[in-house]
Amino acid sequence: MKTFTKLILFALSFGSAPICYAQIPEVQYTEIEDYYYSGTEITCTARVYSNGLVDQLCAIQYSIYKDDFENPIGNVSEYGSVEYTVRSQGTDYMTQSITEGSGYLSVRPLFITYKAFTLGIFDNYCVSRNRPVALSMVFNEPGLYRFNAEIQSCTNSGSNLFTTFTANGAEGCDTDVHKDYAASSCDSPASLFSDDIFITICDQNSISFLSGNTEYCPSEELNLVYSIGADDDAVDLSLLPNWIITSVDNTANTLTLGGTVPPYVAENSTISFDVRSLCSYNPESCPGAVINQTITIKNALTPVLNGSNFTCVGESVNIGSDVAGTWYNSNAEIISIEQTAPDNEVVITAISAGSAVVNCEISDNGCQVLSEDFIFTVNPDYEINIIDAICEGDVYIFGEDELYADGEYTLNTTSIFDCDSVVHLDLSVLPIVEHEFSETGQTYTWNETTYTESGDYTQTFLAANGCDSIVTLHLTIITDIAYMNVNGNFTIFPNPANSVVFVDAISLKDQIVTVNVTDISGKILIEQHKLATDNSISIAELSDGIYFLNVFLDDKLVVTKMINKSR
Repeated sequence: MKTFTKLILFALSFGSAPICYAQIPEVQYTEIEDYYYSGTEITCTARVYSNGLVDQLCAIQYSIYKDDFENPIGNVSEYGSVEYTVRSQGTDYMTQSITEGSGYLSVRPLFITYKAFTLGIFDNYCVSRNRPVALSMVFNEPGLYRFNAEIQSCTNSGSNLFTTFTANGAEGCDTDVHKDYAASSCDSPASLFSDDIFITICDQNSISFLSGNTEYCPSEELNLVYSIGADDDAVDLSLLPNWIITSVDNTANTLTLGGTVPPYVAENSTISFDVRSLCSYNPESCPGAVINQTITIKNALTPVLNGSNFTCVGESVNIGSDVAGTWYNSNAEIISIEQTAPDNEVVITAISAGSAVVNCEISDNGCQVLSEDFIFTVNPDYEINIIDAICEGDVYIFGEDELYADGEYTLNTTSIFDCDSVVHLDLSVLPIVEHEFSETGQTYTWNETTYTESGDYTQTFLAANGCDSIVTLHLTIITDIAYMNVNGNFTIFPNPANSVVFVDAISLKDQIVTVNVTDISGKILIEQHKLATDNSISIAELSDGIYFLNVFLDDKLVVTKMINKSR
C-alpha cells in the first residue's frame, strides 16, 4: 500500500468545547504499476483516514492532467474513460463516470446527489466503514497523466442521513455514537489534504527478427531486419554498438541495422546487444520492445598498413601491409600503384597534388577482408611570384642573398611539406627624393627649428613612395640694416598717408627690391616682391597707427617709419 500523508496540525472548535488538536485527514492509495499500455484498465483504491475528524463535512475535488500538469484536460472521453465505485448500503454499490477533467466526486443513493459528506461515512480510522473509493481508468492516448484528489472542508452542516456509527476510541477518537450527514453542496471549501497519483500510458511496442545473417566477415556490411510495432518509429541507440547505423521504414513497419562489421578480435568474436524499438511520442519511462541479438565475426585477419602517407608530386614512396594482399587506389589521377601479384609492399608514385585512399584486401577463412582506409596525400610543388620594392640604399634579403639593385631573381627552396618551391622576385629600387628652396630674412623657423645664420640646412621627410625625401634650405640672414630717412636712397610720400603710399626708388631701379609693411612688433602686414608700375603700395586695410616700411636690397634692409591716418 502506497501512503501519501501530510501531517500538519488542524484545530477545530465546537461551541464552548475545548479545542482539539488532531492530524489532518489523509487518503491512502493502492500501488499502481510503473506504466500501462493504452487501452488497459487501471484500477486504484483510495481509502480515507479521518484521524479523528469524523464529523467534519468534507468534499473530494479531483483534477486530471496530461503531460503539462498545468491545465486539467477537458472532456475525459477524448482520452479514454474514468469511473469510480463506492459502496452505498450493505452490499449495494454505486458506479459513476467522470466525464470532465475536473470536478467533485459525488454519490446519488436515491434522488439527491450528495457532494459533501461527514468523514465518518468513509472513515477507516475511527471506524471501519468499509467504504473505499475504487477508481477504474482506461486511457487510449499515450502520455503521462496526473490524477489529483483534494479533501476540502465545508462550512455548511449538511442533512441527517439517519445512519450512525460508534467510534472505536483510537488515538484522537472517542467512543461515542455519531450521525452521518451529507449535503448537495460544499460552502466555502478549504483544502485539508491533497495528493497525486501519476500514471504512465504507453503505446504497445513490438519487435521480432525478420531476416539477415548472424555470421559476418570483418569489414563486411551488417544487414539485420526486424518487424516492429505499427506505432514504433525509433530505436534506443544507447543499447547498440556505436558502429551500427539504423533505418526505420514506417510504411513497412521494419527496422534495419547496418554498418561496417569491426575486425576480428579473438576475445570478442561474438557480439551481443539489445535492440529496442520505441514509439517517439511515448513518455520516456515507457519500456519499448526488446530483442537480444548476437552476431559472430569470423576469424579472418584484417590487413594493417604502414609507412609514410604523404609525398611530393613526381616522387615515389613504399608502403606495406602485415599480410600480403591485393592493393586498391581510389584516385588514379593522384597516385599510381605498381603491383604484379598480391604482395606485402607496393610502390606509390605521386602524379598530381591531392588525396587518395589506399586499401589492401586479402582472402582468409572464406572472407574477403579489406584494410582500414589509408589516406595518402600528395603535396604540391609551389611556384610563387613576388613583386616588391626597396628604397635606395636599403637591402632585400632573398633566401641567403642580399639584394640592392632592380632586377628579377629566382630562389629554389622547399615548402613546409619538403616539396620543391620556386620563388620568382621582381624587385624595384625606389629613389630618394631631393628638393631645395631659398629663404632670406633676419631669422628663419623651419619645422620648429629657428635658424639665425646663413647657410645650407637639410631635413629628411617621408615621400609618397615610402622612401626618404631630403629637403635642402639655402638661407640668407640679413645682418646689415640701415635706418634711412626720406632724404636717403628712397623717398615715401605722402607720409602720413591714408590709403596709398608711393616709393620713389629711382636710384634703386637696377636692384632687386622687396617691400613689406610691419607693425611696431615686427609682424608683416603687407608684402610685395616688386613694386607696382607707379611704385604704389595700398595701405587702405590698415587701421590708424605707426608702421614701418621695409625695403630689402640684396643683403641690406632699409627701414623708414610711416604713419597711417584716416581722412
